[in-house]
Amino acid sequence: MSKINDFQSALEDLKPLDNLVAVIDIGSNSVRIVINQAPDLDKPPKFEHREKCKLASSIEETGFLDPDAKIKVLELLSTYAEILNDCNIQELRVIGTAPFRDAEDGNLFARQIRKQTGLPIEIISGEQEAIYAASGVAQYYPDATGVTADLGGGSIDIACLRNGKIENAEQDTISLPIGVIKIKEVGDAAANIAFKDTFLELSGKSIDELGSDIEIKKIKKIIGQAKEAAKTARTAAMKDYIDRNIETIPEHFSEQNTLYPVGGTWRNISKSFAKQSGFEITAESEECAILSEAFSDYADTLTQAKRKKLLGKFDISEKRIDLIEPAALLFEALTNRLGLENTVLTRATMRDGVFDEIVESRNWNDQDPELKDTPEAVAA
Repeated sequence: MSKINDFQSALEDLKPLDNLVAVIDIGSNSVRIVINQAPDLDKPPKFEHREKCKLASSIEETGFLDPDAKIKVLELLSTYAEILNDCNIQELRVIGTAPFRDAEDGNLFARQIRKQTGLPIEIISGEQEAIYAASGVAQYYPDATGVTADLGGGSIDIACLRNGKIENAEQDTISLPIGVIKIKEVGDAAANIAFKDTFLELSGKSIDELGSDIEIKKIKKIIGQAKEAAKTARTAAMKDYIDRNIETIPEHFSEQNTLYPVGGTWRNISKSFAKQSGFEITAESEECAILSEAFSDYADTLTQAKRKKLLGKFDISEKRIDLIEPAALLFEALTNRLGLENTVLTRATMRDGVFDEIVESRNWNDQDPELKDTPEAVAA
């Protein structure tokens, strides 16, 4: 984890600035802080930092947040709070997402965060996440019509956009418990069982019961076969888990034909696709509109690639490598289920929607440009 002195150095340039707005997003896999200057929140952030914490890594097994991750999150948030106190932050939003909703101790940990750090954490629903993600997409594509899907570690939060708006928040948003980490955990569990069962079937013994009387060549062959069985079982279990969940998506979501994929893993795949295709992801780029089949084929290519190639040629983040396959399987299943033939690559995030809500609530967009940075305007 970055030291507080590193943060202080990076944020030194922010201290003289007015109208700073900060959003802290605490998710299943990581914690991220983004600081920007209002009202121009569509520009690159003034400061951004992400730390992998794996808060939800034990929920599937125990029902509770990971104890070590909780300590790490508290330390990180305490650092953020200390630094933010030295900056002219006009508004701070601290968002707790899927791990707080899913874990038995989610609410208790939120109270602990408030007490220990003083940060005003709010736990939002998956449907609210979907609304924020859709709002973020609309910042880049004001007339967007289609399905936005924000893929996190613990959930996927989906919304229907028509001309940049959600017409009915209750009917046009849905949250499903099939985030990339959850999908991976389902696959890993199935793979572990398949490996042990196949090994026992072929050798007549479990790995723990092996003795020196077994030939090395035979063992290597059995292990190879067990690994193949585990790989097949992993993929099959993830597909089944995904299919069972996406069947619950209302039929009217199928009336759209374009997907706007949001979320870290899909964003990493999108950036890799754009880099290999020779363009940048911007709202002005017509090349960002692609066939869903092309994205799906590319993601499948990534799942087959070696780790070294993923890190090098394909520029996949090391933290995302193990999540590529579940993200690819979910993309294919979702676009097929809803008939989403087209995909628009975007840099939009759920946090963009939170920033937009802050600007709207403070009427920054309605202020006289000459006055918007003055203390009087901020106080108005």
